[in-house]
Amino acid sequence: MAARDRCEALKKVAPADVRVWRLAAEIALRGRRPDEALGYLKSAAVLAPDNLALQLEHAGCLLRLGRRGDALTLALQLRGCKFDRSELWDALGTLLTHCGRADYALPLFEKAVQASPTNIDFRYNLAMAQRMVGALKSSEANLDKVLEARPSDTEAHLARSGLRKQTKERNHVEELTRAWHMLKNSRTGTPVLFALAKELEDLGEYQQSWAFLSCGAARHRRTFKYDVRTDVETVDWIMEAFNPLKSQHSGRPDAAPIFIVGMPRTGSTLLERILSWRSDVRAAGELTDFAVALISCARTQSTNCSSRRELITAAATIDSSMLGADYLARVRSLIGSSIRFTDKMPLNYLYCGWLRSALPNARILHLTRHPLATCYAVFKTLFNQAYPFSYDLGELADYYIAYRRLMDYWHQVLPGQILDISYERLVTDPEAQLKEAFDFCGLEWDPGCLDMSLDTYVSTTASAVQVRQPIHRSSVDLWRAYRNELNPVAQRLLAAGIPI
Repeated sequence: MAARDRCEALKKVAPADVRVWRLAAEIALRGRRPDEALGYLKSAAVLAPDNLALQLEHAGCLLRLGRRGDALTLALQLRGCKFDRSELWDALGTLLTHCGRADYALPLFEKAVQASPTNIDFRYNLAMAQRMVGALKSSEANLDKVLEARPSDTEAHLARSGLRKQTKERNHVEELTRAWHMLKNSRTGTPVLFALAKELEDLGEYQQSWAFLSCGAARHRRTFKYDVRTDVETVDWIMEAFNPLKSQHSGRPDAAPIFIVGMPRTGSTLLERILSWRSDVRAAGELTDFAVALISCARTQSTNCSSRRELITAAATIDSSMLGADYLARVRSLIGSSIRFTDKMPLNYLYCGWLRSALPNARILHLTRHPLATCYAVFKTLFNQAYPFSYDLGELADYYIAYRRLMDYWHQVLPGQILDISYERLVTDPEAQLKEAFDFCGLEWDPGCLDMSLDTYVSTTASAVQVRQPIHRSSVDLWRAYRNELNPVAQRLLAAGIPI
């Protein structure tokens, strides 16, 4: 509070000093008041419209507020400016990457590395952008250089392990083992455990792989507070609040988004890549905008939204047209003039009823996968600040049961409005499964969408590497190698009536 008060005094003394407004913004951000910070940065930008670093801070604040489209618009404008410092090229590249445009970020990172070849952070950012656009060999070469200079970089170890299937002749198990012994007492060592688990699995060393994976998951789970009961109760609150009789399709009919929903790691990236092969379907990636729009409309509807349950109760009576308009406004700069676009945020499964009422021409594709295959795929992934239920088998089982219960409810109250897409069928009989999906979405079938060699898809998710590979079924039965280890999950699912 003292820093904030002193800054307020400075603003009165020197209202034309850009440094004061930037300081006020920094204080607001540290105090978790991004809306306030944005106002200060706007004031600073008026005083110094040519200050590129300030413009980058402005765009970063927009991103922090969940306004990814607005941040991207500003970032694209900044691409045309002349940056004279490598750190600004890197900063703009990072901003574009967070906005889902690693393809635009790549040349900026390349310039930054060329200008400052010994800067390891710049090289790491370049490697990650190369991973996202599919330049996997170049990404591995740069990550090798990162780890030569910084062997304790656990994120680089994990990223490199995931770039290809490791072989007995070519792997990093010994290097990772040395890194783990060096870092096992460090709070940052967990990614190395996930990397070891991945590489040992590639080598068929399943027991060793599970040992490292379970240790890594347990370590990560201890780093944050989470109660799965809240997520389970959320399903009950949604089913209590959503009234299908009031969910008339009165929303915005001027767009036909394709929502791909379900649990993570069930093939959403692959399905989006195939659908967006068509020139009339824009891939927008994983967007949080519908949830943000729903919360915003709920808070407009009611001032009593201090808890999740109160938000859901308020959301039950919101204006569908307002919700649809808010969502489309938030994503407009990402989708341009496209009427058809994909939004593959898995957690949108929570909002299927609202999706249909707010956007009556929307299509909802629900990806399904064998329950234990799904749970294993989620458990072995170290997510970036997402899916907190995924690091404990008991919590994972409880969450999965709640998810299935809600999807059963949506099918009941929205008959024929959600199409289940089987991951197993998608990879074993892709043409038959995809023809159903294309027909459901009102798209003309084109077998050319299966030609991966024509792919220019950019992925920022955990599937960025897998989506580059030809459609294959190698991971369909991988979970069976851990059947005994997954037995606690299996027993909970069976008790809940879910066949496995």
